[in-house]
Amino acid sequence: MSEFAWSWNEPRPAIDPARFTEHRQETETDLQRAIRYYLEADKKALEEQEAKEEAFFAQSTVGKKLMASLEEAGQREKLAQNIISKRQATEQDPVARAFATLKMFPVYLREPLSRHLSFLRKKTGSRSPERQKELAG
Repeated sequence: MSEFAWSWNEPRPAIDPARFTEHRQETETDLQRAIRYYLEADKKALEEQEAKEEAFFAQSTVGKKLMASLEEAGQREKLAQNIISKRQATEQDPVARAFATLKMFPVYLREPLSRHLSFLRKKTGSRSPERQKELAG
């Protein structure tokens, strides 16, 4: 028998200042193991219950409508991200920016300007690289 009535009444070893910040590995007691086991079992049972409820809800008409609306919302979000990325790419390219601005005009202005811009684009594309450097510099 120990001279102390309970194990927690026994004196603990002194704290070493050099090793104070190190994590001391303590062995897991039976009580801690039981608590961990019950918490894990409770978490697993809760996940199973949620999965059953979700499966039941997905089979109902309201659930099907909700899932369809969530899918549509996801598609809208992807479309919005796609539009944002294209807009950012357009802002960096001056030619794409000109075409994007051109698309905002009414048809009777857009078509002739678009044709003329395409003509100018082809014209600059057919120049020799030396001539383009000469004009740019």
